[in-house]
Amino acid sequence: MALTRLIDDAQFRDALGAKAHDYLEANWLPRLVAGRLLQVLDHGAPSEWLRNPADLVYVSGCGMAEQAGKQQVRQLVERYGTSALAVPDKPHLEAAFLAYAGLR
Repeated sequence: MALTRLIDDAQFRDALGAKAHDYLEANWLPRLVAGRLLQVLDHGAPSEWLRNPADLVYVSGCGMAEQAGKQQVRQLVERYGTSALAVPDKPHLEAAFLAYAGLR
């Protein structure tokens, strides 16, 4: 498990922390965030920042371990059917959830 590795492996923990620090320094310093905000206020958001929600198919990252998330989706669908996913207008997302849960 990832947390066990973080606890047990100081070298891994230090490397991960350094990568996180570098990412924050490169992307989230207050002056950088302020610059992006001014850009949006002055010129609007660049097109590469925008996403069409209808195109999204990301099904992981639900705030729990991946296996637990898969189990929750599987149990939801087995008990209440695919309509419980509440994405009838996004068949590609519904298919992704079913594949994620091992139901397709």
